[in-house]
Amino acid sequence: MEQSVYIIKPEGMLLRNAIRQMILSAGLSVADFYTVMIPRWVPAVLYPSLSREDGEIWRITCEHLINKKCEIGIVRGERAIERLVAVCGAETNPMQCDPLTVRGLFGEKTPIELAGGERYWLNAIHRSKNHEEVLRDAKIHFALRSSGSC
Repeated sequence: MEQSVYIIKPEGMLLRNAIRQMILSAGLSVADFYTVMIPRWVPAVLYPSLSREDGEIWRITCEHLINKKCEIGIVRGERAIERLVAVCGAETNPMQCDPLTVRGLFGEKTPIELAGGERYWLNAIHRSKNHEEVLRDAKIHFALRSSGSC
């Protein structure tokens, strides 16, 4: 049995029960979940490919998540990583996801336009895409759970 990690982002929190139900309907079990205010250190760990040098993308990512209420959870099941990506959506842009995925249904269809023509998508959920990301995201989950941040 495999496990994976999800984080319902601030824009998805009003619909978190529906999102969790979609995850359950995909045949995954939610082993643990809790609501947390995201601390300052999480974006750097969650998105290691971004850096402070990325300017506006880094700034808006931090503004979007830090000190905002999110739900973080662990799911389990056969091929949990693959199935969670399938139910959440494989693309960052919700318009490029199947319309019946979490991102397709609950992500913002209009991006935030950034300087230089870049776009920032509010896509309702983060999910681990591969085994390495599961290990990284699980460390965030357990660090926040043990710190009493939830």
